Amino acid sequence: MKNVIIVLSILISNIYGQVDYQTQVQTIFNENCTSCHINGGGYFGGLDLSTYDNLMSGNSDHGPVVTAGDGENSYIIQKLEGTAPEAQMPAQADPLPSDQIDLIAQWIDEGALETAASTDGLFFSEYIEGSSNNKALEIYNGTDVVVELSDYQ
Repeated sequence: MKNVIIVLSILISNIYGQVDYQTQVQTIFNENCTSCHINGGGYFGGLDLSTYDNLMSGNSDHGPVVTAGDGENSYIIQKLEGTAPEAQMPAQADPLPSDQIDLIAQWIDEGALETAASTDGLFFSEYIEGSSNNKALEIYNGTDVVVELSDYQ
C-alpha cells in the first residue's frame, strides 16, 4: 500500500510540476528514515528527519544536509545514492528506489520549499491583439521590484 501511495505522489508531482514536501518528501522520510532519524534515535550524527524545520536545520560533518536549489550536491542525496564518503542510507536496509531519490532531488532543485509556490493568477500567454490565432508570451513581474532595462543590450 505504501508503494502505491508513493507512486501516486510521484505521478501527481509530474502532473502539477512541483514536488510537495509534506505529501511526497516527508512521506518518503516517514516510511524509510524516521524510525532512526527522530528525537535522538539510535543513530550517529543527530539528524532529525521528522519535520521540515528539523531537516533544514540539519547539519553533518560535511555541512548542511540540504543545499536548496542543488540536489546533486546536497549531502542527503549523496547519502541516499551511496556517493557520500560514509555508508549509504538507509543503513541496514535496501537503498531507496531511484525514483524516490530523484523526487527528493527534484524537490531540492526546486528550492526545497516547505509548501509549493502558488501559481494561482499567473498566465503564460495570451492572444495578440486583433488575432485569434497567434499567441505571445507576456512578461509579468509579480515581485513589484523595479527592474531597470534602459541599459540592457
